[in-house]
Amino acid sequence: MADLSVPSGAKVVINIADWEDAFALKNAINKEISKKKFNINLAGLSLDSEFNIAEFMSVALAVDSSPVVNEALKKCLIRSTYNGQKITSATFEPAECRQDYYPIVMECLMVNTKDFFVPLVSRLLSLLSMTASTKNQK
Repeated sequence: MADLSVPSGAKVVINIADWEDAFALKNAINKEISKKKFNINLAGLSLDSEFNIAEFMSVALAVDSSPVVNEALKKCLIRSTYNGQKITSATFEPAECRQDYYPIVMECLMVNTKDFFVPLVSRLLSLLSMTASTKNQK
């Protein structure tokens, strides 16, 4: 659960979704990312010259515009509240509430996918480190 400050000043509470909905969201995101050719220097983990912002934005926009990701996201958001009301598409119908959309979506994505992705990235970094160490020993 996370309490969130949003531009409109609304009180937002982001709750974690159940396993099925969070897993579906993770899978939808993975599917969109896998469609793109995105190269990032995981070993460096810095926004250096090897990081291509255009590639990153291409992936981010593909995820953001995916109907499958958006449906999975809606199932996760329904467990959260905006001024005490369940978050649905109607939440963002008033124009003044639309400024809150991306902060809410980003927090929902973080709350519901970090437990999948953080261990995965940690393992990948460990494997990269071992691979680099093996190369350096030869």
